Amino acid sequence: MRTIETKVYTFSELSEQAKQVALNSVRRNDTFYADDIVNSIKAITELFDIKTANEWTDFRTGHIDDDILGLSGIRLLKYLTNNYWQSLFSGKYYSLWSKTEVSYKYYKEGFPVLKSRHSKVMFNNDCTLTGVCYDNDILKPVYDFMQNPCKHTTFEDLIQEMENAAEQCFIDAEEWVNSEEYLTETIEANGYEFTEEGQQI
Repeated sequence: MRTIETKVYTFSELSEQAKQVALNSVRRNDTFYADDIVNSIKAITELFDIKTANEWTDFRTGHIDDDILGLSGIRLLKYLTNNYWQSLFSGKYYSLWSKTEVSYKYYKEGFPVLKSRHSKVMFNNDCTLTGVCYDNDILKPVYDFMQNPCKHTTFEDLIQEMENAAEQCFIDAEEWVNSEEYLTETIEANGYEFTEEGQQI
């Protein structure tokens, strides 16, 4: 048995050339984001009764009535509002201190109770289906349409735009996890150490 001593470097201490080696040693083609994207796609396709083919980004609408696919403008806005509002939006969260209820749990003199509520008049669309940002990324065409309905945009157009948005989610996520910025954050957050040449220890 023999002992080899070597100097250990943090990422910031490496030369520019060694940093590139270090970044490549950490790059693992992670696809941890895929499950979250797929879960959002599942929730959206179930909501709008869209079928998918072999790939999650291949939306099929052949089973949906042509009259519904052809809805546009204000009629489409009313259709979306009447059928999907409860899923697309949720009451805005807020909290307030009660003026009448007092808790004596920690202090003898008591203090007001904090109450949390969801508004019935103010709404938001913050990741209402799965709680992950991909909900909003894929549903963006629908939210944009509901905010500013175009008389030429049909329900079929919105489904096509959501399909494109779902595909873009995979592309953007893959680019991000392979970006220098993401890899550098991963290295620094995990305290990775390297040899002078940039090989991870």
